[in-house]
Amino acid sequence: MYNNIGVLTPRGTGTSGHVQANKFNLRRAPVPKFQEGQASAVAAADKKPNQAILEHNKKRQIELQVFQLREELEEKGVSEEEIKEAEEKKRAALVAEYEQQQLQDQDAKLSNETHAVAQRKQE
Repeated sequence: MYNNIGVLTPRGTGTSGHVQANKFNLRRAPVPKFQEGQASAVAAADKKPNQAILEHNKKRQIELQVFQLREELEEKGVSEEEIKEAEEKKRAALVAEYEQQQLQDQDAKLSNETHAVAQRKQE
């Protein structure tokens, strides 16, 4: 082997014999495997739900429904004033429904969003 690589001598190989390291063969650091009860596994599972994010997502859903109503009314050719009135009524109804859900603690029961899952685990 020549420099501990492949051939015994560079003669007859058609190469100069100059050996370079393979810089594309990167070895990553091994990922630690945590057992049950170790600190890092517990810390990852013990995160608290962020109420601001949950509220923001619900408000986005409300605005999405209002925007869909607006698009439907624009396609039908309804006047701008009637569209704004319909939007306000729809938004008020959805906000009232959201507040009622909050009072009954039924908010985000079926959501798979991480903060909603954390909130269900806390309850």
